[in-house]
Amino acid sequence: MNRPGPTSFIDLKTIDGHEFESFTDAAIHLGLLESDALHAGAMMDACTEKSNLKQLQHYFAMLIVHARPSDPQKLFDDFLDEMNPPVASNDPRIQPKSIDRRRGEVMRNLEYFFRCMGTSCR
Repeated sequence: MNRPGPTSFIDLKTIDGHEFESFTDAAIHLGLLESDALHAGAMMDACTEKSNLKQLQHYFAMLIVHARPSDPQKLFDDFLDEMNPPVASNDPRIQPKSIDRRRGEVMRNLEYFFRCMGTSCR
């Protein structure tokens, strides 16, 4: 948490002579922050255990609120297909949902879950 000697912001991003692109990357390297790989792994586990899409979306909302990943948008994008698949059935007559529609549906559900937890997407 405290490093003696830094005299600039670049010094704070430099660890053992390697300058990281961001303060977050430097903090992860030092073990001060958890990597989002941990959160992605938790979501992968939840995807294998889910009993329905709403439960998976609820889990995602809890992960965002309580674990506070550094890049929640990337996590959302990476798991959108699991939280709301493009095709809901095996019937070829049913058209796949657009990515914008699927994002909107998931965001509405997430906003509901966030409000239940006393927060908001906004």
